[in-house]
Amino acid sequence: MPTLHDAQVRIDAGEKESARDLLIPYLRDNPHNADAWWLMARTLDDPAQQREHLERALQVNPRHDRAKRFLSDLTPRPERHVPAPPQRNYAEVGSVINWKPWIMTLGFIAFIAAFVMLPRFLDSRLAAPRQTASKQLSESRGFIVPETDRQQTGRGSISVGQSVSGVIGEGADEWLFEGESGQRVRIRVNATSDALDPQVHLYDPSGELVGFNDDGGTMTLNAQLTIALRVDGEYQIVVGAYSGRGGYELTVR
Repeated sequence: MPTLHDAQVRIDAGEKESARDLLIPYLRDNPHNADAWWLMARTLDDPAQQREHLERALQVNPRHDRAKRFLSDLTPRPERHVPAPPQRNYAEVGSVINWKPWIMTLGFIAFIAAFVMLPRFLDSRLAAPRQTASKQLSESRGFIVPETDRQQTGRGSISVGQSVSGVIGEGADEWLFEGESGQRVRIRVNATSDALDPQVHLYDPSGELVGFNDDGGTMTLNAQLTIALRVDGEYQIVVGAYSGRGGYELTVR
């Protein structure tokens, strides 16, 4: 009879569909096994389905650390509400202070600053690299960064069949690649530093999160994601850290 270890081995090898075929009858006979629900979530690429199976795992065992961590990475944090500053009665202040000289001085300073900075601003906009534009686009789409409040840095492009290296510090790295509908890719992030526990997010050309992975196997903290692409276009890989800092190697097959 297949065991959870058999399913884990197939997940580590990237054989998610085969692992899923083992887990379905196992869960039918063992619906109260939290590890089985967690493993089933790892065979799925759809975040909504992953979340459903992780919640089942936590219903069985609310203290299941792997399920809680996985679910936390799938759940965006709400934006903080900053209260508006109190309103001041400027009519009363204006009756005491003569604002005219101050306004003229500030207007003159603003004119000089615009005259000096405008050429530099235009030069920087014309010379901006492609990754900067991609970073701005990702921010406008509201992408989820692996660690909330971390700066996301565009690193460039990667091709299928290529490996690149990077270093995770305070933020997360963004890599772009061209994908085709129906194409099956495997994305792997190997830590080259013992202090780094990497994780990987994948976004489609519309900016939707289509895949996530934290730990690609039971004996390693490296991240691995295997997925069939749904549309043609430019996909975004975001490499971040669940914990620690250090170097990594990103491979797309």
